[in-house]
Amino acid sequence: MLNVEILDIFLAGNLCGKLFRFNNGSASIITRFVPDQSFIHSSPQPTLSLSMQAEDAAQQKEHLLERLRVHRFQ
Repeated sequence: MLNVEILDIFLAGNLCGKLFRFNNGSASIITRFVPDQSFIHSSPQPTLSLSMQAEDAAQQKEHLLERLRVHRFQ
């Protein structure tokens, strides 16, 4: 049985995205952050993690849009 947990991620009262946690009981647990559309298009974007920080604003937006395309759960 697949167990999915979803956590809304807010920063300063603004929704940044959702953190998904997938657990099927036998394989490794998978955790994915999926950015919210409003977060992707905000300027400047707040830094949630240095591991998600790009060199420039255009590259940052493209990176977040790619995450949204790959992890479309809604």
